[in-house]
Amino acid sequence: MTLIVVDPGEGVRPALGRGARATEGAPSARRVAAMAVFVVLMLATMLVPRQAEGQTVTLRTFAAMADGARLTVGDVADVDGEGAEAVRGVVLPVEAGGVIDSATVRAALEKTGTVNLGRVRVRGGPCAVRVGTTSHADPPRRESPGAAESRTATEVNTPGAIRALVPARVAEALGVSADDVRVTFEDHDAALLDMPAAGRLVVIRPAGDGERMPLAVRVYEGERLAASGTVRVGVQVRRMVWRAVGVIPRGQVLSNDQVRREEAWLSPGVRPAGEGVLGQVVRSRIGAGEVVVEGDVEMPVVVKRGDLLTVDCISGGFVVQTTARALEAGREGQVIEMQALNSKSVIRARVSRAGQAVLVLDRGGKGG
Repeated sequence: MTLIVVDPGEGVRPALGRGARATEGAPSARRVAAMAVFVVLMLATMLVPRQAEGQTVTLRTFAAMADGARLTVGDVADVDGEGAEAVRGVVLPVEAGGVIDSATVRAALEKTGTVNLGRVRVRGGPCAVRVGTTSHADPPRRESPGAAESRTATEVNTPGAIRALVPARVAEALGVSADDVRVTFEDHDAALLDMPAAGRLVVIRPAGDGERMPLAVRVYEGERLAASGTVRVGVQVRRMVWRAVGVIPRGQVLSNDQVRREEAWLSPGVRPAGEGVLGQVVRSRIGAGEVVVEGDVEMPVVVKRGDLLTVDCISGGFVVQTTARALEAGREGQVIEMQALNSKSVIRARVSRAGQAVLVLDRGGKGG
């Protein structure tokens, strides 16, 4: 890797290895400095990457396949974008009464070794697959990403009432284990929830969130809609939380003696602060016994407006190091605007710690 240090007072200082020496007749330091700065600023501010078009895979609610037939991505989803045909032909694993979700699709695409998962977006589903018929119970349709991603469906072949399916569907929608969900029902929803589920296709779609979550329920017998309705269920989610031992005033740096780690049952809408909360700054007063949530804390400011930073601009194996002045305050990991001391051009680099930032350019010239 080649490192060139651009110093406004001294020009360019190449990082020479032991025994290396300047070559006679080489360009002057001033000229090399100008060239290096030009390269950095051109890459950081002038190159606009071409956004490669990828594929969007939207899972349907239902699909059908004949006995012994291969099931492909194109059978269970609408695929759009450059290279869509190759994605449609990827074979999926399925059993009678099986369900294809986004994780199954991504695993099958990864297994091929020829599909770039970084360019594929999978949404919607899960898709309930009927085996032994080639007629689609539900024609392909477009829907908003939010609605598609929240849809859940399953083919039920075991005894039990519809209410027994709800906890697993709620957990799936929230992205947690069924053991980490508590669900309570309202008496006036009993007629729909107590219907037998065996041999029927039951679609449960969350229609909102919060402690009283609305669920749209549709029950199919073959190609007939047997029942439908909206029920509300009480939902709590078990999460690991940080709980305040006492009152924590605004502006405090959170330390281990101010909080304790424990399990708690929360509303789905509550987002507790994560593992890295210690060392962050309290944004607003936290009462004794309260759970510390994401909005209560933030990373401390390590760069102030006007501070000088050493910026490493990296492109492949080439690194140019220069000095810039922060045009705004920044926290660790935050991308902020700054201006190189030897140029009026504004660049955006990521703060790594106090006094240092990094600008990484990929092969397309994109910084981040």
